[in-house]
Amino acid sequence: MDIRASSIQGLMVSDDNPAIRSLGPFLVGVVAALVLYGVEVAQMYHYLRRAIYVKPWIKCVVVSLFLLETFQSTLLSFQIYKTLIVFRTDIGVTVVKSSWNAWMLPLQIISTGVTVFIAELFFLWTVHVVIRKRPLTYTIFFFGATGFVGSIVFGFTSIFVPNFVQWKKLDSAMATWLVSTLIADTLTAFSLARYLNKRRRNPFTSGDAVSRFISMILATGMVTSLASIVCIITFMANGPHLAFDFMLSKLYVNCVLSMLNSRLYEDPDSDSETQTRSSAGGLQLTDMPLDATWCSGVLEQ
Repeated sequence: MDIRASSIQGLMVSDDNPAIRSLGPFLVGVVAALVLYGVEVAQMYHYLRRAIYVKPWIKCVVVSLFLLETFQSTLLSFQIYKTLIVFRTDIGVTVVKSSWNAWMLPLQIISTGVTVFIAELFFLWTVHVVIRKRPLTYTIFFFGATGFVGSIVFGFTSIFVPNFVQWKKLDSAMATWLVSTLIADTLTAFSLARYLNKRRRNPFTSGDAVSRFISMILATGMVTSLASIVCIITFMANGPHLAFDFMLSKLYVNCVLSMLNSRLYEDPDSDSETQTRSSAGGLQLTDMPLDATWCSGVLEQ
């Protein structure tokens, strides 16, 4: 008994402690994910308080994303509690997934893939409504769907790889997921920004609503793309990728809520003279994310 205790103690203080490579990044990722979840709660409150006249299906999408994020945050909190408190003396639990968490990380990965795909569908819908170019829409959907399938495959195959340090074997599924997501996000951001930049009425004005919306699109695409790049690099380099994987879906949901909260929400029954509207080539920005209505001059060059 003393020999086992001394060996465990020696392992905990040595450089070979598996917690340094797995549990440390896991803890950092959970803390960062919970912080981002707190930001989501604030943005969700702000959105529901203002978006009174939004179409019901858009509210359902936003609420579904928020519920998925709540589920993921609950899973992460439960898992880190089990690891740090219940199994705090079991070094092996940081290396090999035991029965209690053999399904939790795969479920977390699959849930992240579903959340990211729903968020990308929202961005894709915005591209379709604004630009209306089917080849572009189909291309973005192809990469988004490919990433979604990659996340599902990665989640299911991780069940059969109990050793965290052996997740390198799953690099093909992980790379397919993140690279496809990266391409879809990049196409979405730059196509929207390019289209709106061409059609805003005053190209020399940087402080109008159109310019702010373009900046929001580019910032959203940059955040999600950088998150995917960091996850790819850390995973391929066998680094602390768990610290970034848990934050991925929350970054996407925060980007969706930020884009929605950047719009002006209007009462369709109120006097139009009292409403402040911004347009890009005849397209009312307030209509784009809400009810997809179009003004007559939207296709004017």
